[in-house]
Amino acid sequence: DGTRIAVSGNSLLALLDGNNGQVLKQFEAPSGKIAGLDLSDDGKYLLTGGIDKVVRLFDTSTGVERLAMRGHEAEIRAVAISPDGRRAASGGFDKKILVWDLANGQPLLSPLTGHTHYVWSITFSPDGKYLASGSSDGTARVWNAETGELVATCAADTAVGTIDFTPDGKQLVTGQGNSAQNLWNAETGELVRRYYGNAGRTVVVTLSRDGRQLYSGSNDGVSRRSSALMF
Repeated sequence: DGTRIAVSGNSLLALLDGNNGQVLKQFEAPSGKIAGLDLSDDGKYLLTGGIDKVVRLFDTSTGVERLAMRGHEAEIRAVAISPDGRRAASGGFDKKILVWDLANGQPLLSPLTGHTHYVWSITFSPDGKYLASGSSDGTARVWNAETGELVATCAADTAVGTIDFTPDGKQLVTGQGNSAQNLWNAETGELVRRYYGNAGRTVVVTLSRDGRQLYSGSNDGVSRRSSALMF
């Protein structure tokens, strides 16, 4: 809901107040280095993935681990919780994406395959019907989150490290290793618009809640805001 923020440093997890940055909860994860992190929309659960190849779900009120989901064969780099909090997705160095049932920690689908290099980012569409992934293979892929079917492939010109859906779920914004951010048609994979401005590699992109502003962060140490102009 935007009032709490989850952060990690190696195996340390912390929940912060989104208004003042105050630490609300801090606890240690048993998994060593954490590379992927996501907080449920209601703030009740925290999902992690890391070097131990295990996806873990924590109760943010107690710090207790609720689920440990195993199936990856290499380090996990990206995790996401669906908007309704019932499913999760994970991806990493084994190039595959796993979709999990958060009621019991079991896989819901066969592994989603197609990426030919590491998976760096994963996100669900706002309605939870679709799942998007970004990879070092230079593509972002959109999947049907309920069936695992590939819906679209967005062919970028370099590695896709960060990704986000527009509020209506019809478009997708990606951040690339060449400092650009691209806006794609999520149903066809066609490029809609390209944004420039970062001097370094784009490491994070996100859209405002109304979809009209695009925020990006780069390894040049600068955060930027652009007009998305998508409506």
